[in-house]
Amino acid sequence: MSETQNYRIEVVGHEWAIELFKRQHDAGRVPQSLLLTGPLNAGKSTLARYFAQYLNCTGDNPPCGQCRSCRKMISGNHPDIRVVDTESETLKIDQVRELQHELSLSPVEGRHRVAVLANFERATTGAANALLKTLEEPASQVVIILTAPDPGSLLPTIVSRCQTITLRPLPTEVVQVALREQWQASPGQAELLAQLAGGRLGWAVRALTDRFYDLMDLEEAFAAIRKLHPPTLEESRDKLFWFLSGWLGGPPLYAEKKGHPMLRARHLPYAIGIDERDQWLTCMSQAMDELGVDPGLQQALAKVFFGTADWMRNR
Repeated sequence: MSETQNYRIEVVGHEWAIELFKRQHDAGRVPQSLLLTGPLNAGKSTLARYFAQYLNCTGDNPPCGQCRSCRKMISGNHPDIRVVDTESETLKIDQVRELQHELSLSPVEGRHRVAVLANFERATTGAANALLKTLEEPASQVVIILTAPDPGSLLPTIVSRCQTITLRPLPTEVVQVALREQWQASPGQAELLAQLAGGRLGWAVRALTDRFYDLMDLEEAFAAIRKLHPPTLEESRDKLFWFLSGWLGGPPLYAEKKGHPMLRARHLPYAIGIDERDQWLTCMSQAMDELGVDPGLQQALAKVFFGTADWMRNR
């Protein structure tokens, strides 16, 4: 392992889309309004973040993953890059107006003011119409990147002002290679998960998170850890998904939305001992088992989960 940490957004597959973007960038023709479409969890959000990091990277081979700009992008505090990811919330007009004000300003550190609006199909009609003016007359330093499942989910006037790139689910072989190289899965484990994911790497993380909290809510055996959570688990589901996304090598969703996870500090108000740790691990193990995760991969993940869960103990 390299001693220098890499802060580069890693994209699995979609080489053709990256090559197209790079050619446009090198020719000075980066589209100021870009729309990435494709199935859920096909990598649209990750690719959008990669483009944003690429545009303001100051290294020789963007995105270099080492410069100040790349580091700030990952930590979620780059002054010129705004990521709005409303996976389970509606994007409202007030949020768009605040964004428009930011985009009207000159870049603070980078070459571009970049806005990533993921899942833009969740925007209200008012929010979409408000953004339309910026899409029609963008400032020269502004690049806006939208993502949505398909163009038909957006207003035609929005789509007509964007260059559209349509992503497809990754070939199973590409997913298998990523699982082996990035998550150290065995060939057999990688084949199983790649087939389950259907070319959508984000699927596995979301499915595991949802099943984990379903079990916590339903099984009496997990009552102790259920008491540590609010009455409704929707926010908890999102937070764990955001954390696992970055922790497993995907988009750093938690850092973008909440800052550094600071897991131990955030959980200090709750009494977490050996019993709570073991219930959490058992619940996660059962979730993996019910999803059909390969036993060998379960064992590998269990070791990593144990280290994190044990470190969270405060009594």
